[in-house]
Amino acid sequence: MTRSVSARPLFLALLPLLFVLSACDSGGTNDEPEIDNEFSFTITPTSSSSSVAVPKRTQKDLNGYSFFVDTGDIEDVDDEAFVIYFSGNDSFSENSATNGLFGFAGRNAGQPGTGSFSITDNPEDGHASSDFIAWLYEDAENTRSAPYYFFQSGTLSLSTSNDDEVSGQLSGTAIEYTVTSSGFTTDTVEVSGSFAAEDLDTYVPFDNYTGN
Repeated sequence: MTRSVSARPLFLALLPLLFVLSACDSGGTNDEPEIDNEFSFTITPTSSSSSVAVPKRTQKDLNGYSFFVDTGDIEDVDDEAFVIYFSGNDSFSENSATNGLFGFAGRNAGQPGTGSFSITDNPEDGHASSDFIAWLYEDAENTRSAPYYFFQSGTLSLSTSNDDEVSGQLSGTAIEYTVTSSGFTTDTVEVSGSFAAEDLDTYVPFDNYTGN
């Protein structure tokens, strides 16, 4: 007499595998990880080089969203560049780079690994291509009424650097420019803060904003 073999134990053993496969099909575990791509910078005035009387500067915070691009990952782009963008918008496009809060830290080299990198005011004046330049605009569309900041020196430290995320801290000394009816005022400020950037496939050349 042949004994029948129950399929129940085999089915129970396969349940965990079936659940995992179902989760992969429906839950998007194969998608890119969701990143909280926000930044927060504190701007602290240190001195004024202006010869005219101006209101006392106060500490302020600039907050928004961060994105990064390595041009080596984009077809039909000849420039070798790695840029971290800082935007007041939660999505990034060429249009958002000309409206509202906008900034960047960029270099003429590929995406680096983790570590600390210099920020300089003139990477073409004897500095390595691995150095960054950085600017921040409180309103890229209206610099005649909103201040903008040109970094003179500083450090960009990356604690994470992979295909999906670049995150770390930024600190440095910048010149704050504010247009007035008679010209503009300049103040020295310290900028410091942290960011977590997500990758994108849009490249906005940072030379567009530096006059180079």
